[in-house]
Formats: sequence, C-alpha cells, structure tokens
Amino acid sequence: MARTPNYFIGKTIIITGAASGIGRATALIFAREGANVVCAEINEKGADETAAEVNVITLSVRSPTQLAL
Repeated sequence: MARTPNYFIGKTIIITGAASGIGRATALIFAREGANVVCAEINEKGADETAAEVNVITLSVRSPTQLAL
C-alpha cells in the first residue's frame, strides 16, 4: 500500500501486547504517524510505560489545531 501523508492522524488504533516487543514497537510507530493509540496488555506496568511514551510522541507530532480535535 502506498503511504499517504497524514493517513493515520485522528484514527484510533488498538494495539494488543503493547508492553514489549512487536506490540510496543507498533504502538510507537502509530503514535509517530499521528494515530490515537490504545495500549492493551495484561502487564499493566508495561502498558502504562508504553502509553506514557506514546503520549510524549503524540504531543510532539501533532500541531495545536490537531490536538484540539
């Protein structure tokens, strides 16, 4: 699939296994692409750590108008 700029901005992605490995990497990639990321994981501490990192990335990627959406 060809990459479309801003395709994931404002879309919500649910990532299972977000505390480590492929799940964590996927969550961080989608955050960099501007998606709203939901981290699902049985390891609560790991999910919280990934979610915190996702929040930092999301705030640095989005413009103030995008954050108002």
